[in-house]
Amino acid sequence: MSQHPTFYISLMEKLTPATLCPITKKMYALPYVTSCGHTVEKSVLINNINNNNICPVCKQQFDPKTIKFNQNVRNAIDSIVRIKGNLLGVVNGFCDDKSIDSIIRDLQSIITDPSTQKEYTSQQFINGCNHIVTDPQTLLISAFSNPDKMFKCSKCDNMYNLNSTYSDSRMIEVFEVVRNVITLLSSAR
Repeated sequence: MSQHPTFYISLMEKLTPATLCPITKKMYALPYVTSCGHTVEKSVLINNINNNNICPVCKQQFDPKTIKFNQNVRNAIDSIVRIKGNLLGVVNGFCDDKSIDSIIRDLQSIITDPSTQKEYTSQQFINGCNHIVTDPQTLLISAFSNPDKMFKCSKCDNMYNLNSTYSDSRMIEVFEVVRNVITLLSSAR
C-alpha cells in the first residue's frame, strides 16, 4: 500500500454523504425524486404528501403524481457501497495497489455513460423514462423546433415529453464527489 491507511479512510468518508438522504441523514433505501429535482427517502415524501405536498429540501410545492423512484441514485449508492468495501480491503491489507486501478474504474463507471463512454456533464437532467440525458444542450436546442416536445429516449427508445425532464441535484452532487475521489486516488498512485 503506497498511501497511509488514513488516506483511504478519508476517501471513504468523502463518498459517504452522497449516499445519505439530506433529511433523515441515513443511507437511502428508497430514493425518490421530486419535480424540483431533490431526492429524499420515500418515507419523507409520503409524510410531505400528507402535509401539503411541500418539498422538504427547497420548500416548493410539488405534484405527488410526478415523484419517481430515483434508480440512478440507487445504482450510484450500490456502486459506492461496493467501492467503500474495496477501499476498506486496501486499508486492511487484503488488496494490493493494483486494486486501486480497479477501484478507479468502478468510480469512473458511475460518472460515464455506458453507451457512449463519455463522462456525464455537471448539468445533469433526467428524462421522463428516468434515464440520464447525456446531451442536455442538444435536447434543449431541439425543443425549440419540436412543437409537441416529444422525444425518443436514447436508452430505451420510449417517447417522453420534455416537460417531464428535470434536473437531478443529487446526481450532480454524486458526480462531483466521485470526480474528486478519482482525482485523489489517481494522484496517490
